[in-house]
Order: sequence, then structure tokens, then C-alpha cells
Amino acid sequence: MGGQMIDNKDILKDLVVLTGRTVSGLALEAGIDAGNLSRFLKGHQTVSEIKIKKVYDILGIVNDALSLEKVHNWTVKSGDLLPLARILSREGISFEMAYLIPSPLTLKNQLEFYRRPLLIRSISSPPLRIVFHRRPRLILPENQFQKEEVVLVQSGIAEWRKIPRKYLYPTIPADKNTYDHFYSGTDIMVEEFDRVWNSVNEKKAKKEGGEDLWDALIKKAREAGISPSEASQRLGLGEIDE
Repeated sequence: MGGQMIDNKDILKDLVVLTGRTVSGLALEAGIDAGNLSRFLKGHQTVSEIKIKKVYDILGIVNDALSLEKVHNWTVKSGDLLPLARILSREGISFEMAYLIPSPLTLKNQLEFYRRPLLIRSISSPPLRIVFHRRPRLILPENQFQKEEVVLVQSGIAEWRKIPRKYLYPTIPADKNTYDHFYSGTDIMVEEFDRVWNSVNEKKAKKEGGEDLWDALIKKAREAGISPSEASQRLGLGEIDE
């Protein structure tokens, strides 16, 4: 976002919405007169730089850009993805995203698919980390529920993470306690976000590593004229089906 953030009041308005605040609530937190803050967001210079810095701190802005040292926890109480799209497009970088899902799934979880946390991470170093929540009614008219494919993917703002898919979207499974924490909308530590984000890659690497090693062992055994079953018995692994 660079230095453009201070001059773009619309971006600030989007952040007020995404952080689940109202202008009056934000003014109270920052110790600013609500009327002055409202006029500031309409383009009038009614708030001092010292006081507006407090507003930026609350909204997660550091040095005129979104902080890279926290997880931004954003929510919209509708199907509207445009506030999120406007914020991400201002960053000028690409993002990856995937839904967090509970493991194991329950019927209730399956019905609440679009209410699940959407994890978003920038393809940059250090990354920008976001947990995005939509809290719409379970049934919304089709024209009111915007989809990531149209608003984020087709516009080039973000892409789906290249990991296994459940339903139509890539998903990251998490145990119940972790999922409930992310779903609740409470603060998430950077370390916890990264642990969950990296968990899929770690599982994939272990699985692929194990498969590659076993395949290599079978290949070597056959080259030596030893059957896979005999090799397994020699290693004390028991019998296997060939």
C-alpha cells in the first residue's frame, strides 16, 4: 500500500468494516471525537497525525502499510468480498488462499462451508497473513453471494493454493481445537498461522519421502534378484503383498 494509505480514506473505511468495527467504536478506542473521525474519513483533515496514527495501529497499519508482524483477522457479515479485494489489490502482490476445515468433518461443519476461515498468505517474504471470515446467513440469494473465483482469482488478486481439494476448493485440515480457535475470530499468533499453513506441506513431504524411499528399495531388491517380500522379511518388516 505504501504511502498511498494515508490519502485513501476508502481503504480506511474498508478496514473499519473488515476489523468488525464501527466509526464510533474506532473513535472510542483511539480516543478521538467520533464526529471528527467521521469527517476525516470523508476527506477532511480534522484529526491530528498523532491521533490518526493510533487509528492506524488499531487497524493493523504500520508505516503506512499492513503490518507483516501480525495475523490480520477480518470479517464481513455478508457474502460481499469487495472490501477484501480492494485491500488486497492495493498491496500490489499476489496471494495464495485455502479454506481451513475441521478434521474430522461433521454434518454441521459441512453445512457451514462458506463460513469457514479462509486463510490468505502473500507470495512474498516476509508474507502478509490474513484469516478471513464471512458470516452470512446460511442461505443467501445467488446474486448477493460473491465467489472467490470471480472476485479474487479471475481478477488476478489471488490464486488457490496448490494442495488437495475438498469440494471445489483447496483445504487445510486442522484438529478441532485449532479449527475452533481460527473459526472464533479471536487473535491468531503468527507462529500458529504458519504452523497450520505449513502443516500440509510437511505431511505431503513425509508421504512422498516415504513412498520414494520404499519404491527405491523395491527397485534395488529386484535388480539384485530379491523379491520385495524377501527383502521385507530380511529387514524384519514382515510379509508384504507383491
